[in-house]
Amino acid sequence: AVVWDRQGAPRHVDVVGRTLYRGAGPAGYLDVRSPHKSVAAVRDVDGWFYVDVRGQPLGPQRYRDVEPHYNGQALVRLGTGERAVVDERGRTLVTLPESPTARDADLVSLALRYQRP
Repeated sequence: AVVWDRQGAPRHVDVVGRTLYRGAGPAGYLDVRSPHKSVAAVRDVDGWFYVDVRGQPLGPQRYRDVEPHYNGQALVRLGTGERAVVDERGRTLVTLPESPTARDADLVSLALRYQRP
């Protein structure tokens, strides 16, 4: 599960509330997402990346945004802004062309983030 401590730092905990791991460095993780099949997405000052159940990075890559892994693959937004499908080691399997619909959805999502209190 994902929890935030009193200082606002996110972390993953087990079923009894014990911290599984924290981000490295003074800033730790800025954001974490719930694990899916033993892989979780976490974000530090350099961007999003994936970790295993021990909190070990699954590769050196950092992304602008990420989706959970399903069947060993995940949809990510690369630093260039392109979308790609990567495997659990961070290898790019395919780069996806940008569609007008996806671009419009990104703009709506960004606008909604600014409107939330």
